[in-house]
Formats: sequence, structure tokens, C-alpha cells
Amino acid sequence: MNINWQNETTLIRVGQLDANANFVSLEHAGQFINASFGLTPTAFPLPTYPDMEYGVYAEHKISSNLGFSVGYYRPDEVFDNAEQLPLWVAAVCLYCNDNIKVNSGYWRVKNSHAQAIGGYFTYVEGNIYKKLHGFTLVSFNNQLQSEDIKKHIKFGMTYDAPFSFENHQVGIAYSKVFGPDNETVIEAFYLLPINTYLNVQPDIQWVNNHITPNIDNLILTLRVQFYL
Repeated sequence: MNINWQNETTLIRVGQLDANANFVSLEHAGQFINASFGLTPTAFPLPTYPDMEYGVYAEHKISSNLGFSVGYYRPDEVFDNAEQLPLWVAAVCLYCNDNIKVNSGYWRVKNSHAQAIGGYFTYVEGNIYKKLHGFTLVSFNNQLQSEDIKKHIKFGMTYDAPFSFENHQVGIAYSKVFGPDNETVIEAFYLLPINTYLNVQPDIQWVNNHITPNIDNLILTLRVQFYL
């Protein structure tokens, strides 16, 4: 539950929020099934996911090409000393034109007995040419523990109305997570509308995970979406 206030240049949202959705949700990655591409969680799942936490989020558009956003959240997650760790996120958004969005930001969690935990993220997404859309994201984590994810890189493209079929869509994307178990994912899908109420989406993923033993799988999925 949250409360929103908005005018032409400013949005303020207070209540139960997810920082992943507020700051690093990529519109053109939403149809991909693998979690490393999807809207949430990101490869660095911020501590407001999967359960939204109380916080405040604000964004302000300075001009048609520049804006900024800030967020403060109070997750229920606590460390060994039972101290609740607030999460801060800030980002600057550059709109190159009506179709391209560039967003770069920093997140930080700190308590009085531990080194600050945080990271950087930058993503670009939008229209490349006519019906072709794309996205790319790079994120870094400053945590030093060997079990933590260090870096995440992903990029992909979607194409609307392939072969002149209205409302169809095809997509392909690549994701690489660097950490204790380096994981590489390549995914492709075809979105096929059956009628006004039903879509089917054949999807294929190649997943390689460098653990012992090494995992190298080809995954076939059929997603079915109903609309009422």
C-alpha cells in the first residue's frame, strides 16, 4: 500500500515500495523469463525484494532531458547485532530524446558496526530503429566477501511485429553474472497472440553456471498469458 502525489515534473511516493522496481526496472526486458533479465529482482536484489518495505521515493524532472530520483527504505532485514539497516538509493536520469533513457545511480546500506555495502548501476534502453528496441545494464557491487555477486552485465533486443504480424514480438538477450558461481544466460522468445484474451510465448534459454559440477543446460519453456 502506498500514497502518490504527482504533478507535471515531480512524483512522490510513500508507503510499501520496492527499490528494484523504482530504480532498475527495464521496460524492454519485461518479456524475458530468466530472473537476470526481468523487472525484479536484479542480479543485486536490494533488500526490499521480494517483500516491499516502508519507504519514500521521489523523482523530479529538471528539464526534458534531465531528471533525478532518490529513495529511502527501512527493510525488516537485520544483522547479527539486531540493527535495522536503512537503504539509500540515488540516480540521475538523462533522456537523450523521446525514445532513449540513460539512468545511472548508487545504492548504499550501512550500520554502525560494519563497512558500507553498496554498488553502482547504469542502464540504457529505448528505441534503436523503428520497431527495434534494446537495453543494456552494467552494475557493480563493492562487497568483498567471496560469496557475493561482484558484477552483472546484460543486454538485449526486442522487435515488434516481425514478418508484419501485428502484436507479435521476438526477443533475444544475454546476461553474465560475475561472482562465486559465474552464470551466463542467453535467452530468446517469440510472443504469439492467439486472440484478445490469450498470448503464448515459446522461450528457449541456455544457462551455464560455473559451479562444481559445471551446469550447462538448455531450457525450453512455453509461457501462456490470459487477459480478462
